[in-house]
Amino acid sequence: MRLEMLNPPYGPVDMERMDRFRVGETNGEYVPLYSVRLMVKHHPDLAEAMRKTAWLFLDTSTSTLDLPTREIVVARTLARCRCEYQWGIHQAVFGDAAGFDEARRVAIVYGAWDDPVWDEKQRSLVRAVDEIFDSSTLGDETWNALVGYLSPRQVLESLALIGWYQLNSYLSSAVQLPLENFALRFPPPPVAVSAAVPAAAADGSN
Repeated sequence: MRLEMLNPPYGPVDMERMDRFRVGETNGEYVPLYSVRLMVKHHPDLAEAMRKTAWLFLDTSTSTLDLPTREIVVARTLARCRCEYQWGIHQAVFGDAAGFDEARRVAIVYGAWDDPVWDEKQRSLVRAVDEIFDSSTLGDETWNALVGYLSPRQVLESLALIGWYQLNSYLSSAVQLPLENFALRFPPPPVAVSAAVPAAAADGSN
């Protein structure tokens, strides 16, 4: 890890700041994520700004996307960024509820957008993420497939979600955050992963 993060015992101000990020508990005790401990230590103002944006996407009262839609976009984005840190957290917290099983986890990390594990709506989401990565925009065919399933507001949120998790990936990977103990790891790659598949590295590293 390239920057030091906060370590216990935490001061009351830092604990109050980190507590705003609460998303779960371990044995009844809140355990701040490494990413939160890093940001609060070095840039609490940026941490707070990012918290507000994260909650816009994660809070069901403000997000326009259902959980499976959101997590497919998030998981493919993080896989394309090769960010096992963020990917593993989301899969551990939201993956099962979003409908991910082992086959879908393999597909989202290593497969093509038209993998048979996805239905047509899900394929449109994975395809949109891939095309944004490959061309920084969407062609008419991909756009039309997306708007066939999502409202204009949902399309905008999906595109913003891709950019948001790219930002999170770049920060997490550049500072070399260690993987959280509770988080999932990238699944082992299939026996033969096509070199043309633009997803996470076969070794599962960041």
